[in-house]
Amino acid sequence: MYTRPDMTRRAWLVCWVLLALTLTACSDMFPTLDLSPAYQPPEYVVPASWHGESPFVEAKPSDAELRPDWWKLYDDPVLTTLIEQAMVANPDLEATAERFVQARDMMMKARSQYLPRLGLGFGASDNRASIK
Repeated sequence: MYTRPDMTRRAWLVCWVLLALTLTACSDMFPTLDLSPAYQPPEYVVPASWHGESPFVEAKPSDAELRPDWWKLYDDPVLTTLIEQAMVANPDLEATAERFVQARDMMMKARSQYLPRLGLGFGASDNRASIK
C-alpha cells in the first residue's frame, strides 16, 4: 500500500503534538524549578491606642454572634416587611428536610424496579396428587 510522504509527516506531527499535550497535562508529576521568591504578605501592626476618624468601632467577641433580628439594625421598613413575609411563608426547615427525605425514598423505590432482583423462596404443601 502506498502512502503519501506528506501524510506520513503529518501523522508524525500529530503524534508529537498529542505527546507534548499529554506530557504538559501531566506536568504536576514532574519536579519544577520555581525561581520566584516566596511571597510573604506584609504584616501591618496597628496599635490599640490608635483611633481613626471613621465611624467603625473595634469588634467585640459578642459581635460575632448572629442576632435573630439583624435586619432591624438598618431601620428599613421595606426590609422589615419583606423579612416578616418570608418568615410567615417559609415552612419549617425540619419539615422541609423530612419532605426531601420522603421524596428521595419514593424515588429510590421507583428506581429499584429497574434493578435486577434475586430472591429465594420456600414453600410446603400437603397436597397429594392422585394416581389414576
